[in-house]
Amino acid sequence: MDKKLQEGVNKVKHFGQQLKKMTDKFYLFMLFFSIVGALFFLNSRSLFEDDSDIIDSGVGIENQLNVGQSKIEIIDRKLNSKTQYAEIFLKLHQPVTDVKSNFDAVSGEKSTSTQVNTKVIPLEDSYYIIQLKDVPKDWQLLVVDMGTTGKDFVNLSFNLDDISLDEENKEEEKTDQTTYYIDYRKMPIDDELEPQTVNGYLQHTTLLEIEKIDKKITETNKKITQTEEEIELLRQKIEEVESGKKYQTEEQKIKSDNDISSLNSKIKSSEESIIEANKGLEELAQMRNKLIEKNRSLMK
Repeated sequence: MDKKLQEGVNKVKHFGQQLKKMTDKFYLFMLFFSIVGALFFLNSRSLFEDDSDIIDSGVGIENQLNVGQSKIEIIDRKLNSKTQYAEIFLKLHQPVTDVKSNFDAVSGEKSTSTQVNTKVIPLEDSYYIIQLKDVPKDWQLLVVDMGTTGKDFVNLSFNLDDISLDEENKEEEKTDQTTYYIDYRKMPIDDELEPQTVNGYLQHTTLLEIEKIDKKITETNKKITQTEEEIELLRQKIEEVESGKKYQTEEQKIKSDNDISSLNSKIKSSEESIIEANKGLEELAQMRNKLIEKNRSLMK
């Protein structure tokens, strides 16, 4: 009986040891599963393509934002994914008489309802840099409210009959604003991006203006070449009409002469356009040289 009892005790101990091993493995498995699940959740944005609607205001002159009588052109935007620092480079196109307004911006991240540290740096020629610091790591949509605040011009209409001791009329501030959206899927990444000095930004604007001038020069030269080719075709047409007059009636010749006159008028108009375009190219070349000179002075 004692022998059987001892065997039973040994079996129970063996079962307990096996159960402990199984339990330890179970918890290890569950721990592994939890870690994998957490990593999967944290990296799900990179593992799966986000097919939600893209809300993004874009860049370029075709995506200009209207603000009162002014327009905002977003030229460029970038994010340093290591430091979570971003910049928006823009130009404010406003009436030349709008000298009493100031441009400003505030921003935040929609999904986390987080306000983003925002600084506006005015540059020359209505260029601005908006610096965004500490953008949330897992941001999805940046919302930037930007616009102008200013006062109207004083109404200086003097009237002797309108004299009173009333309190002086206060100038009311007028605010015009718009909202600019940036979707994380559309934001260019530049891990070398960092804040610069004002001169550094001004160098960027001058290089951008030089790039615009180069593009304009290329386009103008192309159009001049096309116009010269068109003039040659018009001259060939004149020769064709002129040679056809040999076997025409007097009435037909009158019509042909009118056609030739129209062709010559078109040639003259095209030649005048080429002269004006060449004058424009000379002006662009001078502007380009001035910008190169300015850029060199900024580098000193």
